[in-house]
Amino acid sequence: MFGFLKRKDKESGIGVQDQEWGKPTQRKLSRDEANRDAAEQKLIEEKNKERRDMYRLPGRERIFTDVEGRRLALRTELNIGQEVSPTHPPVTILAFWGTREIGHMMAEQAANGSLRQLNAKVESGYENRGIAAELLKELETVAHELNASEIYCTPVENNEWDSAFLSGMGFAVRGAELVKSL
Repeated sequence: MFGFLKRKDKESGIGVQDQEWGKPTQRKLSRDEANRDAAEQKLIEEKNKERRDMYRLPGRERIFTDVEGRRLALRTELNIGQEVSPTHPPVTILAFWGTREIGHMMAEQAANGSLRQLNAKVESGYENRGIAAELLKELETVAHELNASEIYCTPVENNEWDSAFLSGMGFAVRGAELVKSL
């Protein structure tokens, strides 16, 4: 039964296994299907947030869409005024796909009131999807909230966080670091 569907799938070469999880489909949805899909997506995001809350420090989150249409969570944890440790610096911004951390940026507030990037990374396989740009935008938002006048970043060559990327995001070279005035 329904052999004609199987032949069509074989001929087109597209199977369910070929679709990457989390990547939106290209087919047109009816209004009911779109509403049901949106409600299901909201439930998934709420459950993932609950899981992240269990293992991370308190923080605020926002959802953004990468260049391929995946919905990713950007979590900002402000730990200013608390004891600084390598795992929990004063400013931590994390990108999650579900409950998997796929990128992060850690920063501290310098004596002059500026923010200095300590560490930044996007996991391999997730580069060039707009995650690094979203992390930098969120760092700028945090800098405005903290009334910082500048953001200092150290470029990492042969990486997504190289000088060309940071210059494209509005940073200017000052010594060994790149600086963005706010």
